[in-house]
Formats: sequence, structure tokens, C-alpha cells
Amino acid sequence: MSCLRIASQFASLAAAAAAALALSGCGYRPVYGEQSAATMGDGTHTSLASVKVLGIADRRGQLLRNYLLDRMTPRGEPASPRYILAITTSESIRITDSRADGTATRADLVVVARYNLRDATSDLVVFGDRSEGLATYNLLTARFASVASEDEARRRVMEQIADQISLQVALFLNRRHTPARADKAQ
Repeated sequence: MSCLRIASQFASLAAAAAAALALSGCGYRPVYGEQSAATMGDGTHTSLASVKVLGIADRRGQLLRNYLLDRMTPRGEPASPRYILAITTSESIRITDSRADGTATRADLVVVARYNLRDATSDLVVFGDRSEGLATYNLLTARFASVASEDEARRRVMEQIADQISLQVALFLNRRHTPARADKAQ
């Protein structure tokens, strides 16, 4: 190996080590993992795993719920949930491209999900938000191909929204369950 290559690798390792050291002192915690924002501070998986995801109407709701269950409660739904997540969705299709004869060739599928997280014991809403996803798909001359293209776009959008919702809920639960730290400058 050349000296320049060795020096470059050493510099890269030194930069990575410096970044890890800097992040360890600032209170950085990953969103997922044993000691993460998605868990309680003691490492028990009680935050996201304690959320029951209610059923959502229609096929897109089934997709969204299944993606959320995969992300939030991969070991199964909680027997005694601490929180209840309720979601409603709406969908629209926008034509984005067409041929000279006016035949549509491309469309955007836009899905909006509104959700709220309720405390299971008091039934009070503790957090609520909305999430939006968009996927573009082709409108083909073969009807079956167009339906398959739209279904695939819907699957991608529901996966995007599930990622957004699970992340927002994890961050909310982390803030709610993380005790405020005393300022070290005292």
C-alpha cells in the first residue's frame, strides 16, 4: 500500500472516532435499539411495544396497520397496552402527465394519515399529528398493468407513512419518558 493510502485511511478512522466521541458527550441516543429513544431509559422495550394500533378501514388501512405493527410491536400486540393509536387516512390521485391526445400516462398517489395517541387508562389524547406520503406511478394501456402499478405505489406510500408515524410516536414517547437533566454547569 502506498503511504498516501495509509494516511487517508488513518485520517478517516480518526475522524470517525472523533465524531463518535463528540456524539457520546452530547446526549445523543439512537431512535432504535436496546438503549434508544424507542425504549425506556432502563432498556426495557415498553414505549413502542406498549402501543396498540387500532384497525384502520379499507385496504390501505390494512397495509398501514401491518407496517406499523412490524415497526412498533414486532413481538406481537401488547396484552395490556399503555397507549392506543387511532389513524384515519384519505387518498387522492393527481394526473401529472398525459399524451397529446389527452390520455393520462402518469399520476401521483397522495395519502394523508391523521393520527392520535391516547392514554389507555384515561382515554385522553396525549399526542396527535398528520403524515403525508406521495408516490408516482405509470398509467399504462393495459388495465391490469395500471392497477398493479397503482397498488405498488399505494404499498410504497403506506410504508413511508408507517415509517413517519412510528418515528414520531417513538420521539414523543422518548420525550415523555425521559426525565429532565439538571444543567451540569451548576
